[in-house]
Amino acid sequence: MVAPKSISAKILTFSCLFSLIEIARSFLFTGFPWNLPGHSLIFSQEIAQILSYIGIYGLTFLAFLLGAMCLSRKGIAIAIIIIINLFIFGAYRLNTTDLKHHEEIELALIQPNIDQAKKWEKAYQNENFNTLISLSKQAIEKRDAKANLILIWPETALTFFPDIYPHQNRGSKDKISAIETLLLTHDNVSLIMGGIDFERT
Repeated sequence: MVAPKSISAKILTFSCLFSLIEIARSFLFTGFPWNLPGHSLIFSQEIAQILSYIGIYGLTFLAFLLGAMCLSRKGIAIAIIIIINLFIFGAYRLNTTDLKHHEEIELALIQPNIDQAKKWEKAYQNENFNTLISLSKQAIEKRDAKANLILIWPETALTFFPDIYPHQNRGSKDKISAIETLLLTHDNVSLIMGGIDFERT
């Protein structure tokens, strides 16, 4: 393999190589595409608009490219021009795209701010779950009575295995019942939540 000689070729090779590494990291081993370098460029709604065309991995490539270009004064100037153009594109897209507002739908993001040290501790399981239920009830009380409310819990809100209910212990059954009660005793309320699962082999 011949190493790139020009600074432009080196920058491009570096950006492509590390972008591929980030893509691989998102699918191999843990399979969690967290904290991608492209997220560092989403500091405004305008910049974020380019995601509709190149996605987060394309923006990750741009992040590596722009960072590597800062090795020279000329590169810094070009990087600034690219960012300005991304901003202009985003501003144009936001101002010319027809947005549809669905006033009949309300979203409530339920964020309990549970300490990670306590989240998976069995001793705090009931307390953590009750916090989610309590915050959800507050959101229901504050909603527009005519609107359809969608509650959104965190991705691993349930720290037990809901899919193997009713073969679980009594505490897990009670939690499932509490969720059912929350939803069935209020009209036009839905819930999006995440839990954990396992497969016996």
